[in-house]
Amino acid sequence: MRRKVDLQAYRTVDDIAADFQLMISNCMTYNAKTTIFYRAAVKMMNQVRRLLLHVVHIISLPSPRCLARGEGKIIPEIGEYK
Repeated sequence: MRRKVDLQAYRTVDDIAADFQLMISNCMTYNAKTTIFYRAAVKMMNQVRRLLLHVVHIISLPSPRCLARGEGKIIPEIGEYK
């Protein structure tokens, strides 16, 4: 993601949200729930979801597709993890 940001490769909020979700999903898939990495992914997911929703509200864009919340789902949506 850093490389894409540095290269200004992201065209939409959807693109950013999709890459972020992939990164979080991978972290949660390959790390046990008891690890610091998994817990950090959960915190980041919740914080970035709120941030992205705030950003799209400020600039009056439709919410990114992957921010649409489903019941009890994390993937592919970015949702509050309980």
